[in-house]
Amino acid sequence: MASLRRRLVGVAAAVAVMGSLAACSSDEPQEAAASGSPASQEIKTVRLGFFPNLTHAPALIGLQEGYFKDAVKPLGLTVTPTAFNA
Repeated sequence: MASLRRRLVGVAAAVAVMGSLAACSSDEPQEAAASGSPASQEIKTVRLGFFPNLTHAPALIGLQEGYFKDAVKPLGLTVTPTAFNA
C-alpha cells in the first residue's frame, strides 16, 4: 500500500511541475528565425514511416482509404509514405 501511495504522490508531483511550467510559458509567439535557417522554411511534405505489418494497421488503412491525404490537403501539404522492414 505504501508503494502505491508513493507512486500517486510522484505522479501528482510530476503533474504539478508540468502545470507550473505550462503556466510560466508565454502566450506570445516567438520571433521567426533567420530566413536561411531550416526552422523558417515551410514544410510542404508530411513523411509517414511505418512497418508493413498488423501492428501498424492504422497507417496502412489510412493510406489505402486516403485519410492522410484528405487530412493534409486543406493545409496545402502532401503525404510521402515510407515502408520500413525490420
